[in-house]
Amino acid sequence: MFVNISTGNVGIGTLNASNISISGSSVGIGGGGGILANVGWTPTTEPYPTLTLPSGGAFTSSRSNGQHLWVGNEVQYTFNVAGTVTAAPTNTALDYKISVPYPVAVAASYPADTIVGDLWLTVVYAGNSNLFKAYARTLSTDANSLIVRAITGTTDESLGTLLATSVITLQGTATYASTSVNQNTGGALAAGLQTVWIPSTAVNWAPTASAPVFTLPAGAALTYSRSNARYMYVGTDVTYNVDIGGTLTASPTSAASDYLLSVPYAVATATYTNPTIVGELWLSVVNGVNSNTFKSYARTLTGGNASNVALRMLTGTADEAFGALTSGSTFTLQGTLKYTTTAANSNIGVPTSYIAANFRQDADGNVGLNTGASNIRAKFDVIQNSNIPALVVDQYGTGDALQVKDGGVTQFVVDGTGNVGIGTGVPTAKLDVMGLIKATQLSVPGILIGFGYSNNNTVYSFTTTYSNTGVTISYTPKSTNSTCIVVANLQLELMRASGSVARCYLNIYRNGIADTSANNKLAGSGGDFQHSVLHQSGGAVNVYAYNTTTITHQWVNNSLSPTTFQVYGYAASGEPVTVNNYGRSEMYVFELLN
Repeated sequence: MFVNISTGNVGIGTLNASNISISGSSVGIGGGGGILANVGWTPTTEPYPTLTLPSGGAFTSSRSNGQHLWVGNEVQYTFNVAGTVTAAPTNTALDYKISVPYPVAVAASYPADTIVGDLWLTVVYAGNSNLFKAYARTLSTDANSLIVRAITGTTDESLGTLLATSVITLQGTATYASTSVNQNTGGALAAGLQTVWIPSTAVNWAPTASAPVFTLPAGAALTYSRSNARYMYVGTDVTYNVDIGGTLTASPTSAASDYLLSVPYAVATATYTNPTIVGELWLSVVNGVNSNTFKSYARTLTGGNASNVALRMLTGTADEAFGALTSGSTFTLQGTLKYTTTAANSNIGVPTSYIAANFRQDADGNVGLNTGASNIRAKFDVIQNSNIPALVVDQYGTGDALQVKDGGVTQFVVDGTGNVGIGTGVPTAKLDVMGLIKATQLSVPGILIGFGYSNNNTVYSFTTTYSNTGVTISYTPKSTNSTCIVVANLQLELMRASGSVARCYLNIYRNGIADTSANNKLAGSGGDFQHSVLHQSGGAVNVYAYNTTTITHQWVNNSLSPTTFQVYGYAASGEPVTVNNYGRSEMYVFELLN
């Protein structure tokens, strides 16, 4: 039985309504239901909330909206369904069902039917309108639906009693355990949510920055005796607790006008395209010797008003505006609102019991993995001591595998093809560097990595044994895997004392040692590999020859130790040879990477 207090109409075996809407806002996320920051409300698309009527019943939907929040195996499901009952069920004692986005864990968590949702049912029938408290209950034989029932006074009734042509609106939130476990903590990431772990102190009830205030209808006035509020803000979900008292000093011009209540963060009006109940309140009123307490609620507004919610009260089953309050009434309004906001908060608190001992965050927000008691050295600090990598980046899409930016400008990038860019965000080769390269060792075979030069103008006369001519160069190799090519340009004077030929023998030594592996000419003296320089005078004596002779040699280098290269030489007796008598000699070292 449903009673219309305001009109006195009584409907037996029927709900006097034509629209059902179920919708609402988050339950418990602000109170510890969330663990990670990537928790956001997601539109329910598979399926949209659908009412299923018992046999014989029919329903035409005018609106069917749903949002869900899915963390681990917990689903919070807010929905708003409206439409017209076009045919009543054959058996009016049977229940309506509402679909759920993820299966209910009926066997594991709800072996007995359990209430898991707090709802509101608005019914319009034959010109009469009523608002009823309703609830959603699990069904042990059906994991894909919840039963919906209504409270009429103190009677728990099936919605099957609704008569044909009833227009109904059903809205509210169900929170239940599911057999589907979400490893991604929240489905789609809400816009603006960036942080993964935040200190557990980040989520606490906090006073609002400004006291909650009413926006009164025309003609109304009041004096506040108190106005307090606290809130908890997680992701896109705001839990808002208010306690307001005062005295109405003037009644509004229209008793049908709504009071508006300010909210600390803007309501996501795009989520609530229709007015949706988002708060459970109690209103205590004293006027003279009369005192009453009314169940009240907060409802979202349309028309772009995201800064306020409308306040309504229930007098029996009549849904009335606060404008019905008369001048001189002293009131107290208390309760909690839970709604989705457009201002995403990424400062999600994580209870320390959820955080592994090897994962911690310091007071500055720096995150450490396996850092122990040591200071965390960066925004993200990883210490690894095993045979697996400390960090893996695995890109399956078409984007870059890694980007490092400074002030928004890419300074280092590894693109999807494996090209590495330094100083450029678009590398066109395996290594693309925009700027100067400086390296102590560089593995590019054949590239010149070091160079040395010296000159000498000290006069030296050859003897008949191999000796250092004084033409030298000191050089420190740049790599342990390179080849040093040494070039000597010598200014020589040769003279034939008798006969027609004068000659000398030259070689380049390294730290006073000849390289017998080099492909030089073999002389008869000492078995050293060497170069020979010949002067043929045509049989005349005391004929001088002046020339510049170039000799080269190469060594495979495997040391970074300083090295001295020297020109050694000798001449036969009676065949004088002099270095630098009329000029100077030069030596060069070219180091090439192997």
